[in-house]
Amino acid sequence: MPAAALLVALVAAQTRTFFTLPASNGHTTVLADTRSATVNTFRERPPATEEFELDGAGNVVFENGQPKVIRTRNLLFDAYFGVRVNGAQRWLRELVPTSSGYEGGVITWVQTFSGLTLTTYLFAPRALEHAGYVALLHVEGAGATSAFALHNFHLGFGRPTPGVNGETVVVAANRDVLERAFAGVVVTRPLGAVQHALAWNPSSPAGNNGYQLVQTGSGDYPDSSGDLGVADDWASAYQFGVSGADVWLGVAVAHHGDPFAGATVQGWLDAYVGTKTPQQLLADERAHWAAFQAGLNLPAGLGADELKVARQSAVMLAMAQVREGSAYLREHLTRDGEVRRSRFSTTLPVTVNHRGRGAVLASLPPGEWTYAWVRDGAYAIAGMASVGMTAEARDATRFLLDADTLPSLTRYLGFGLPEQDYNDFGPNVEYDGYGLTLWAMAKAGVDDDVKARLIADEIVRLIEPATGLMKKDSSIWETHVMGRERTWTYTNITAVRGLCDAWAMTGETRYRDAALALRANIAAKLTDPSGALASNREELQAGRGYADAAVLDAFELGLFRSDGRIARATLALLDAQLKTASGPGWSRNDDRTDTNNLSPWGSEYDSAEWVITDLRGSRLKPATRAHTTAQAAANVGLIPETYDENTGAWKFNAPMIGFGAGAYLLALAAPEAPACGAYYDEGGVDAGSEPVDAGTSMPPTPTAPKGCGCSSSPLAGAIVLALLSPKRRKTRPRTP
Repeated sequence: MPAAALLVALVAAQTRTFFTLPASNGHTTVLADTRSATVNTFRERPPATEEFELDGAGNVVFENGQPKVIRTRNLLFDAYFGVRVNGAQRWLRELVPTSSGYEGGVITWVQTFSGLTLTTYLFAPRALEHAGYVALLHVEGAGATSAFALHNFHLGFGRPTPGVNGETVVVAANRDVLERAFAGVVVTRPLGAVQHALAWNPSSPAGNNGYQLVQTGSGDYPDSSGDLGVADDWASAYQFGVSGADVWLGVAVAHHGDPFAGATVQGWLDAYVGTKTPQQLLADERAHWAAFQAGLNLPAGLGADELKVARQSAVMLAMAQVREGSAYLREHLTRDGEVRRSRFSTTLPVTVNHRGRGAVLASLPPGEWTYAWVRDGAYAIAGMASVGMTAEARDATRFLLDADTLPSLTRYLGFGLPEQDYNDFGPNVEYDGYGLTLWAMAKAGVDDDVKARLIADEIVRLIEPATGLMKKDSSIWETHVMGRERTWTYTNITAVRGLCDAWAMTGETRYRDAALALRANIAAKLTDPSGALASNREELQAGRGYADAAVLDAFELGLFRSDGRIARATLALLDAQLKTASGPGWSRNDDRTDTNNLSPWGSEYDSAEWVITDLRGSRLKPATRAHTTAQAAANVGLIPETYDENTGAWKFNAPMIGFGAGAYLLALAAPEAPACGAYYDEGGVDAGSEPVDAGTSMPPTPTAPKGCGCSSSPLAGAIVLALLSPKRRKTRPRTP
């Protein structure tokens, strides 16, 4: 079947399955369940964590052998709109939307009720450089006389989901509602023809319960005003007047971590909202995203669905990038009297400057991976660079380079501190991040000779003389290292690409020589008799259980020709061993099904069809890109982590960023330039031959683009082992 016909067939088979949509301005993330027309997440910052907990001596606090981290709070239980039309009142969360999706970074959904068309818009304003969001309701049609906006913030003790104890509500003269408690202050400002502002708690009289007044009654809200005092579980709502057949209304919300900073937050909203109407705020946000889209440099000749997914992928990359570089920290951690200590200041409370700005999260909520992995970040950076998101790519690269001496061996806490994810099988030690960081530097055009040499020197140091391959690690699938470390082919692939890019950036020919020797050893010692790349050396030596789709990056990163013998043999192996029943792609590896006792930890995370490998293998098998395009186009342009291997349904985490949006844009881009200027000569060393040492005759390569080609400098620094993650999981989906 021709590719175009295949794409049409695949599109016809897809249905919408994903309805929980995030929006972010880099200072917060808000999340809407568009099936229930409800906003249910308002994070005080995008990453899942902030920093490690410290004791009085400044040491990391450990619990059950694992370090403890401070987790970001979700400040919102729920928020939603309601209407009164022809005397009947209804909360809109009871009406199933007829459609939902994105306008750039603006979430929208449409509902109908009693002859009305009701369109909700939700976004985290890019012009508001604080944690905040705007929710708007557009009422079209005759008969409506009132609309309502309810918001239930939780600001009490606890992390990451604060309780409701000790909340105080103040209704200001301009009808701003200021709610404060241990977790800070949230200011809600009405937008439009507000008539009444009401706040209540479980002990309030029935006639003051704003939820019940809409749910079971028909009367207007009474008014609350001034300081309403301290109580548990306050909620608040507005009643707006609706007159005419085309009315706009809504709320603007912002948060500060200091409970007594209400006036400061009101000042933020004064500056952002000013005298603008709801329509003007939406027009401004639309204009931002229109300008963003106009600045993209997308490949020519994309189909309609490819263009849709590519444009939304760029938006997701932008929204997943942290723009916050400072944070207000209280002197207490989860409750009064529990001391908080910070690596960024010896005195609290204070606003600290941290190192989190520029990080790109691996996923946005509802996905679990709202952390900055080095690997996912590298794919995000390369995807950004491929479509002209130059500033974003450079900021993300600088985050990787500036957060610590060397890139983290796993991921980062929200304030830019390196963290090694940990479970019962020990930490993850992932050397692939070194090569990927050098690749990202080259893609983003970040010229940092010192860091490039430091990272490249570390890669060279990690090449073991006995094998000519990289030291054992956890690699892409994060197997941990207490007996699970292996000589992973993927890690060696990324090291070759990184060293080649280090040579291009520094002119040091020893990096090229090391890369060529390492690539030759991959061909010699990590391929089976047919020439197929194996998952790792240990399983290859065992003779079975070595199929792994991660090796497809050997062709995407330009080590080997995509039409050569190694590529053909690798594709044949993957199709024979990993092809899923539901789609054209592959399980990530065979660990769930192989009988080899070298990998007894396999799980359904391994057997699922992985989108990242589908996309990285799409030049070898174009149907995988068509399949991903069809799935994403049916789901408002978003891309998940995995598909169910039997049904094709979305599985595990979404929306993915580096492993989703970034990888998709790379699949549309021109092929990577050959590593070190030329593909491996497959007419030379065959599978199974002896390894090659640096200095052995190699295929001809061009002159280094810059630099002196000087002799090797001393190792610029040692590995900085990151502290271990506090997350203890016996069956962590990403790392079974």
